Amino acid sequence: MQAVLKYVVVIALSAHVAAAQDAVRIERMQSAFDDWLDQNDAQGVAAVAFEGVQVASLDGGQKADTPAELASVSKSITALCAVSLVEDGLLAYSDTVLGRLGRGPDTSVASLITHSSGLTDDVTQPLMLRTLDTSKDSAPEVLDAIGPADGPEGVYAYNNVNYALLGLLIEDAANEPYEKTCRQRVLDIAGATGAASPRSGASLSWGGWHMMPADYVALHSYWFSTQTDMGRDPFAYPHIEVVEGVHYGLGTFFRKSRSGHNFWHHGALCMPGRFNIGSLAVTWQSEWSIFVSYDKCVDWNAMTNLDLALGQAAYGALE
Repeated sequence: MQAVLKYVVVIALSAHVAAAQDAVRIERMQSAFDDWLDQNDAQGVAAVAFEGVQVASLDGGQKADTPAELASVSKSITALCAVSLVEDGLLAYSDTVLGRLGRGPDTSVASLITHSSGLTDDVTQPLMLRTLDTSKDSAPEVLDAIGPADGPEGVYAYNNVNYALLGLLIEDAANEPYEKTCRQRVLDIAGATGAASPRSGASLSWGGWHMMPADYVALHSYWFSTQTDMGRDPFAYPHIEVVEGVHYGLGTFFRKSRSGHNFWHHGALCMPGRFNIGSLAVTWQSEWSIFVSYDKCVDWNAMTNLDLALGQAAYGALE
């Protein structure tokens, strides 16, 4: 089926977005999405926004009005929530897990946000298998299971444990449950709704949120746009260089672009025979945003290819 027949324009577009080149851009994104889904024998759905307003839903065989699993894309909610508490004086980037909770590693909030805590043993992997389809927050179990940092602090090493601990620090600082706190401080402000997933919600702070694609693209395109200090200057917040020009902070990867910044993050929950999904959230040049959900666990090359294909469709060769 041709892309032009599949994507659904969901609002009356402004004069700028309604320009012919923008309609072509959305068609190209639908076509790239179709091709990737075919190559990976997957089904999915995507929501597209321009400057914070959803403009299209891309049809990939899944329903746009069904909550999508965010998986690790959830980390942006946790990081933004922690930043909000810091800005309100309830938490500090220099606070440590040991100092706030009285036990656990002596690693700072800033190092947890940037995956540079020195914690490298990801104890969440077997725990997520065991807690699938349960709703009780398993972050306390992560704290019980970890030992001291076994790697150098200040070196990027992606680990779900960092965001499990960050969720516990958020609860301690706010004196409220993590979900309630972060819904109020992150989702509500962006006009989004979401909740702990009935399937992955035990891993909420590092990979357990679910929401409608339209809600997450609204959240991403709000917080990572020029409407917010975070979107205007992510370098003003805790961040670490991953490879030359690419940084991690605020629960997302980012880099400078021609007219702003590009922000992106992949998610995957891979439990063969039980639960396999993937996700991608991107905001390009502080303008166009997309959230993608699909029903497959794919390898890193396929994830990268999806990102590149959508980026090429949206902008050509991204600068």
